[in-house]
Amino acid sequence: MENLKERIFSNPQNERILSFLSLEKSDRLQLWDDFGFDEGARVFFDKYGQNIPNDCKYSFSIHNLYLNSENGLIFAFQIGRFTFAFRYPFRDNKNRQKSYTLDDWINIEQLGNDWALLDYFYKEEQIYLEKSYSIYGG
Repeated sequence: MENLKERIFSNPQNERILSFLSLEKSDRLQLWDDFGFDEGARVFFDKYGQNIPNDCKYSFSIHNLYLNSENGLIFAFQIGRFTFAFRYPFRDNKNRQKSYTLDDWINIEQLGNDWALLDYFYKEEQIYLEKSYSIYGG
């Protein structure tokens, strides 16, 4: 896992997301395992990400992430209980970066135009997460 952490922190495309999530190299990184207490992670990984390989699904500190283990690129994350965001090459994305979620108000504009809240893709969450994986996941 230490080599993967090194790839995550050395990938310049992760700089903003690592800061946003307050992740540090000393935080625990592990492949996601259904611990049974996080129903949001079950939705994020088992429902929306059911067709995404398990080797892309990680828990890092208190957050759940999808990442490309080859280059360390984070392409989706869960913050709180039911707030999910993903990376996608949008042309204009400002209207998909702020919202009230089941957790609270969230604004992810600081991550850049290629991040959106999954809430804006109601009933298409799985489709867009899979599109993100097809571009960034490996």
